[in-house]
Amino acid sequence: MRYIDSLVSDLLKELKVDLSDDNFKDTPRRFADYLLQLFRTKKEDELALETFKKAIFPTSYSGMVILKGSECYGICPHHLLPVRYIVSIGYLPAGKVIGLSKLSRVADLCLQRPLLQETATEELAKSLSVLLETEDVAVVVSGNHMCMTVRGVRKGRTSTITSSLKGQFLLPEVRAEFLHLTEFRKEK
Repeated sequence: MRYIDSLVSDLLKELKVDLSDDNFKDTPRRFADYLLQLFRTKKEDELALETFKKAIFPTSYSGMVILKGSECYGICPHHLLPVRYIVSIGYLPAGKVIGLSKLSRVADLCLQRPLLQETATEELAKSLSVLLETEDVAVVVSGNHMCMTVRGVRKGRTSTITSSLKGQFLLPEVRAEFLHLTEFRKEK
C-alpha cells in the first residue's frame, strides 16, 4: 500500500495540491485505502462469498423472500466516480434461506467495485443463484451515477434501473408480484 500512497501523493502534487495543508495530511493514505477496498481480487470476492454459506439455513418456506431498498455504493469504471445504488433482491427458497443481512452483504460485494451497472446487476444475480442453489432469483438495481451528476450532462435527478430475473421470476405473474412488492412497476 505504501506504493499506492506515493502514487496518490504524486498525483495530488501534479494537480498542484499543497500536501503540507493539514486537510490533505493523510489524504494519500485514505485514498489508497479506498482504492484497495474497490479493487479487490476475484479470489478475495470468492472467499467472502464462501463465508456467506455459513448463514444458509434449511426451511420449508416456499414463498418469495425479498430484500427491498438496500443501499450500496460502487464506482463507475469509465470515470472512477461514485455510484449510489438502491438494490432489491428476491428469491424463491429451494429448501434453504440465507440470513437477511447476508443478502445486503452479497449486494455490497458485487456492486462495490468498478463495474458497469448492467454487469454488476447480472453478477449479483449469478452470485445469489450459486449461493442459494436456485435459479429463482430476481435483482433490480437503481443507480445514481455521479459521472452524470457532477460532470458531463449534470443530470442529478436521474436514475438508471437495471434488472436480472431468472427462473420462475421470468413468469409474468411472479415477475409482476416481485416488481409490485419492490415498487418497480409500470405506472398506470
